[in-house]
Amino acid sequence: MMEEERKIVADALQMALDAGVDAARMCIEATRENSVTVLDGRVDGIMSASSRALYMQLFVDSHYGSFNTNRLDYGDLRDFIRKAAESTSMVAKDKCRTLPRRELCYVGDAASELEQHDPLLEQMDIDERIRLARDCAEEVLGHPKLISVETEWGDSTEYDYIADTEGLSASSLRSVCTLSANCTIRGRGDEKPEGGWFDSDVYIDKVQTEGIGAKALERTLDSLGARRTRSGDWPLIVENTCSSQLVHPLISVLTGAALQQDNSFLKDHISEQLFPETVNIWDRPRTRHNYGSRCYDDEGLATRDRAVIDHGRIATCFINTYYGNKLGMDVTVEGPALLRFEKDNDIAKKPLTLQDMMKELDKGILITGFNGGNFNPSTGDFSYGVRGFLFEGGRKVRPVNGMNVTGNFIRLWQGFLLAGDDALKSNRWRIPSLAFSGLSFSGE
Repeated sequence: MMEEERKIVADALQMALDAGVDAARMCIEATRENSVTVLDGRVDGIMSASSRALYMQLFVDSHYGSFNTNRLDYGDLRDFIRKAAESTSMVAKDKCRTLPRRELCYVGDAASELEQHDPLLEQMDIDERIRLARDCAEEVLGHPKLISVETEWGDSTEYDYIADTEGLSASSLRSVCTLSANCTIRGRGDEKPEGGWFDSDVYIDKVQTEGIGAKALERTLDSLGARRTRSGDWPLIVENTCSSQLVHPLISVLTGAALQQDNSFLKDHISEQLFPETVNIWDRPRTRHNYGSRCYDDEGLATRDRAVIDHGRIATCFINTYYGNKLGMDVTVEGPALLRFEKDNDIAKKPLTLQDMMKELDKGILITGFNGGNFNPSTGDFSYGVRGFLFEGGRKVRPVNGMNVTGNFIRLWQGFLLAGDDALKSNRWRIPSLAFSGLSFSGE
């Protein structure tokens, strides 16, 4: 099957040259997906699907066009590319649209280098998928407060092959398996709290298949009686399940698009030590056996380990070829693949748990989820709805909900205190629980 995809890409590149383009890049993506949903112990849905599509970027005398199609029959594809080339020649010229320099592109076998695919998926039958989802539900069925529980097993295999007229040729093969549970329980009055948990991995035998339903129910029960607490400035800890939401805004304003459009609150701080020296965020894109890892980005640029924030200093911008040409900046990659928050701790030290962090702060608010909100990428100001727990004396006192937290991302990270050692393997970005000196919470 992979040879078929490679031939389609090779044919498509030749068709583009025959249609008069100066340069072209083609990427074909083929995906197989399976899922089983079980509601209250009974099979509620079964899905099995496959898809294949070709994505193309055409360059014609400084004109640029981007197209995609899933009609891959030779005749249909040839007509599609001919019309796409004609359309491309009609758009406004943009001399910054070029293919990346060949020396910046990936060379190698990503599938062998990253080992992201589990061949056992091909042998897994529907009965086994149903059993895993049902066993997960059985862990909580019969609990007196349970209204319903929905569990799901899902898996997918993705293959992509990218090539261009300058000689780029690279492919990747990856899989991911996920087991999840979501519980709804009886609360006070008409309240029906919900909560969930999941685990995922590249390999079937590394997915946690026991305790997912029980963990989902436990987290839901813990939220019973949630209400607002008094307004004020509170120290805070953001749990590992949602801590990446405080990292994503930093990454989003370090992209070429944000910098070129002057829509970045970090634009004037590049290469500056803005945060405490204990803030270290790295992209580790070639971590083996991890679904989020990548050897190359969407235009074939090779990835490598790089510090994004190095001991508090803004160290990296994510610049693709287009914005590198527009800004006159060095090209890196389009974006991060596998972000990690890294610590300089002595390896002999005991790992820092969430409980340890609450003891260290003594009193504050533990955020376990965000309920909407927004941030201004130009200023860094933000406002989010939050849920979680009030903690005192280093332990949870009661659940809280219906509160808003407001602040500024620069000031937030300048008040960084601690990072736990509890990053979740099932998350694409490995961001642990994070503690900060304080933010303004609005509640009662």
